[in-house]
Amino acid sequence: MKNKSNIVLIGMSGCGKTTVGKMLAQALDMTFIDADEYLEQREGKTVKEIFALYGEQYFRRLEHECLSELAGRHNAVIATGGGAVKSEAAMSCLKDALIIFIKRDIEDIIATADSSVRPLFTDPDAVREMYVARLVLYEKYAKCTVINESVEQCVKDIVAVAAK
Repeated sequence: MKNKSNIVLIGMSGCGKTTVGKMLAQALDMTFIDADEYLEQREGKTVKEIFALYGEQYFRRLEHECLSELAGRHNAVIATGGGAVKSEAAMSCLKDALIIFIKRDIEDIIATADSSVRPLFTDPDAVREMYVARLVLYEKYAKCTVINESVEQCVKDIVAVAAK
């Protein structure tokens, strides 16, 4: 990337943001940060525990705070949580980054999702509805959409976009 600003990966949980992000960061000699892991370390609780104890609204506030902190970093690939796009304030913190929507077929996501670590993934029909509702937001905030049918190709596609 020419100026080494941040690359932010958005998309549904299970679309490959973390897997792609780690490989992308290595390919571009950048730091990888998983926003959910950052939040968990900061709060001393898992995302699932925060949802269970305090609810989604509280979690989204923490997520916004963390994304605001991470936006101040440079030369980082940041994988957001799948619902980060629900907060316009959180996404506005990231407006200076190259925001990439990693799009993956919803049925593939459902087939591989682990609901024990993804608190909103217990009902496949609800996940499909969530995907439809969030799709417009992913497309709204993304500067580019990359299809994830293969992690390696997805990384190559993002590297090509970042080089422009």
